[in-house]
Amino acid sequence: MPAYTENELARMRERAIASAREMQRRATIKGGEQRQCNRPNPPPTRPEPPPKPPERTSKPPEKPHEKPKPQRPPAPPVDDDRLLIIALIIILSADGADMLTIFALMYILM
Repeated sequence: MPAYTENELARMRERAIASAREMQRRATIKGGEQRQCNRPNPPPTRPEPPPKPPERTSKPPEKPHEKPKPQRPPAPPVDDDRLLIIALIIILSADGADMLTIFALMYILM
């Protein structure tokens, strides 16, 4: 890792604090109220129709020759702001940044 001068470290710290304040400013609604998390609403649940009884025919049901591939579960939504803050915390803690800055960023994550 490159060694940073005190001036560069102070500049990086100021940028981190400024970006943290900017994110806090975005997270507040006019009037000082706190906004709910930006999680998408769960899809409305619809009652499933009862399964239809199989129709009886003289032919036996055909078996598929190929097995269907198992589908992957859908990926969880990614919150880019939270991901960037976590990355910033990791980078700053690896560089030995001021603990007050790191705790301030952790507070933003809550």
